[in-house]
Amino acid sequence: MNKPAVVSPSNVDTSINVGDLLGLLWVKKWVIIFVTGSVFSLGLLFISKLPDIYRASTTIMVKGERADNPLQTLVSGQIGVQEELDTTIKLIKSIQFAKVLIDKIKQQYGNGFQFDKVLNDEKEFIKVLSIQPVPNTHMLELSFEHTDAKFAAFVVNLIASSFIDYELSLMQPHADKSDEWIRTKIQEVKDKLDEEESKLNDFRQNNNIVDIVSFVSLAKQDISQLHDQKRSLTLEAEKLARVIKTLANHANTDSALVISQWSDVETLKILSKQQAQLETELSQIKLRYLEKHPKYKAKITEIEGTRQQLALEFEKLSDGLKHKLSEINQSIKSLDLNRIAAEQQLEQAILKNLEFEKIKRSVSATTQLLESITAKQKEVELFKDIHHASSIIIVDPAIEPEKPVRPKRAILAAVVLFIGLALSLLVIFIAKILGNSHKKYYQLVRAYDLDVLGELPIVSRFRRYKRGLIFSNENEGDYRLFEECIRSIRTRMLLSDGSQQDKIIAISSLEPGEGKSNFALLLAKSISEVEDVIVIDADLREHSITVKLGYEPSQPGLTNFLAKTHTFEQCVIKDPTLKADVFASGILPKKPQLFLSMSRFENMLKALSKQYDRVILNCPPLFFASDIMLISKHVNTINLIVDVQKHTVTELENELDQLVYTKSKVNSVIFNKIKVEHKNYYRRVKNRKI
Repeated sequence: MNKPAVVSPSNVDTSINVGDLLGLLWVKKWVIIFVTGSVFSLGLLFISKLPDIYRASTTIMVKGERADNPLQTLVSGQIGVQEELDTTIKLIKSIQFAKVLIDKIKQQYGNGFQFDKVLNDEKEFIKVLSIQPVPNTHMLELSFEHTDAKFAAFVVNLIASSFIDYELSLMQPHADKSDEWIRTKIQEVKDKLDEEESKLNDFRQNNNIVDIVSFVSLAKQDISQLHDQKRSLTLEAEKLARVIKTLANHANTDSALVISQWSDVETLKILSKQQAQLETELSQIKLRYLEKHPKYKAKITEIEGTRQQLALEFEKLSDGLKHKLSEINQSIKSLDLNRIAAEQQLEQAILKNLEFEKIKRSVSATTQLLESITAKQKEVELFKDIHHASSIIIVDPAIEPEKPVRPKRAILAAVVLFIGLALSLLVIFIAKILGNSHKKYYQLVRAYDLDVLGELPIVSRFRRYKRGLIFSNENEGDYRLFEECIRSIRTRMLLSDGSQQDKIIAISSLEPGEGKSNFALLLAKSISEVEDVIVIDADLREHSITVKLGYEPSQPGLTNFLAKTHTFEQCVIKDPTLKADVFASGILPKKPQLFLSMSRFENMLKALSKQYDRVILNCPPLFFASDIMLISKHVNTINLIVDVQKHTVTELENELDQLVYTKSKVNSVIFNKIKVEHKNYYRRVKNRKI
């Protein structure tokens, strides 16, 4: 078994030859005739029950009122011709107008259509009503559809005549009440306007408001000047405070004289020069006299006197600066009081101005409202004259239609016939495609150099029978077809090489439940017709053969023989249904590999190959790889049962890849549960004897 270079389910040839296609259609002609005829008959029955629908139409003209009536130009918001057409269409198809029409129809036409859904649902009524503008005109075509031709003509004429009254009722709703309401509202607004104007005059007189805007402007200027004065005085006060602080920081008059502010004072200049002169004279006296000399003492006294005078002058100057600073601070406080008073006056003036403006706005708004209502009153009076005549003219009244507009029975019948034919062809093609799906499995298996010994059809009743009754349906058509497939596979096996090991037919599957045990038993039954055969249940994990034949699971078998607890004669079963010997599995061991690896098992197979023409081994599934590998040592080939309903093509490809890697001896495949088309023949011969 070799792995192919490329295997893909998409490479399967699914094309259909034209000749094969025509042949298939000819074979299935009765199916086509039956399906097409059935669909056509049902379609004709449905078409025959469809009611006839009649359509009645009328034509109306929508006049352009703006051009015809000069009063229209005086009313704001009037629309043009195209807008009038759109408005008319919307009004005719409105729910409200439909209610009006339905009430009139019930009153005028009687109760003959009281159960008609068109007269019980406004939306259904609108659905069967059609309105189409006539191109390049001011006209509309109204159509109404119903199963009664006379009723359809009556309704469409009623629509045209009723819309005239409906339009007038919409355009002039409660005209008298509206006019009275407007007059009342005008009087109320006039009274309110008089009241507000009186309030405005009283406010102006009580507050002496002549030009409040100028007053507010002057007040703002005064406040600004006060701020400037305060700023100037504040700067001067800060400057004086710094001078006073500087003067206080100097310990004596000599150091204070260094300050530029003092050096420019005339008195201080004189005293300073006098002190300097005295100190110069003192320095000369020091050169000639000692400290106790009268001249020295006299000069010292003069200097001290001058210093005292300087100190007094500095003290007077400091007191003057402090006094001036106090006056400036007092002026600043006075300015603050004046500013606060001015701001309060400004605030009061602004509030009065706001109140004044509020009253003025109210008067202005009331005046505008009065003008608007007065204009509306004029429009209402104009509308009374405008809408005395309707803008709708009936051009072509509807007449009772003679022929229905639908259904088109001939066209519907042709469509139904086509649908029936298409459906029958679709069923045949789907069945053909599904029936040929097993070709993909054939191509995949052959790509792995495996032989396909045959295929087994679906036997629908196998699974319904109880234990021991696997062959009880052998007279049924399904079984007859299955039996023929078994015989075909048997023939292929018997025509193979006849070496000793080829006498052993090993049968396995990919997974449990794929039908290998059923196949092994039925193959043994078929081979027993021409050769001496024994079936060995080598699947030591399940009593499949024993249970299917109806024997007890405790029946001694292969494990008992290999364990030497029973002889061959005690284990073998002469089954009358199979007409072959059966070697059961025996007691199921925990480790089947221990038994399958015994030399006694190999010797048994060799002995049975000499004793019987064929030995059928029911092997465990390939799922149990270790078991099947031990058995494969004693056989040339393994026949694999594949249930196509359990495995997709992709899954089967993966399983075959695993077999390539494990180097198994699987050389042939038998497909199970293949859908076979031509099996009626075998059902017809169910009462025949072979």
